[in-house]
Amino acid sequence: MNSYILNATETVKWMSVLENFNRLDCSFLPEYHLAYCSGNKSSKALMYVLESSDNIFAYPFILSQVPRKFCGDGDTFYDISSVYGYSGPLIKRHDKEFYKLAWSRFDKWALENNIICEFTRFSFYLNNSVNAHPETNVTYNRSIAVSYFNLTKDEHKKIIGPKTRNMIAKGL
Repeated sequence: MNSYILNATETVKWMSVLENFNRLDCSFLPEYHLAYCSGNKSSKALMYVLESSDNIFAYPFILSQVPRKFCGDGDTFYDISSVYGYSGPLIKRHDKEFYKLAWSRFDKWALENNIICEFTRFSFYLNNSVNAHPETNVTYNRSIAVSYFNLTKDEHKKIIGPKTRNMIAKGL
């Protein structure tokens, strides 16, 4: 078993990890993570990876330093969050024992690195909230609109609700 941290600047290695997963969107890309944290010099785009011979766990996130005014004197603390656009943890094959081991190893790493809180936006495309930490409280936040650009205007109107159609008509 091999666990390690990748920086999003290591794009080739990052992408080689992502190649283990069938369906992903741009929210998992290293460039997307780098762009997301570019406005905050104290943040880093990282991915925690645990590999076994037949499975892999990958968790991309932004690591940010908690402002000193909230910590007092002494240690430096950090929080982690997913990028806006919905990423979250990935597991190639959801095996219960591997899942527990992956989160146990991640917890150890987080403790050693003074991580005090975490906020994850799970991918609606992948429904990967099933990969959440066993102690995570996953709550519904809001509906997400998805557009299919391969539809005609009439086909698109048929799949949206009447309230949305009304709002669009008022906006035009």
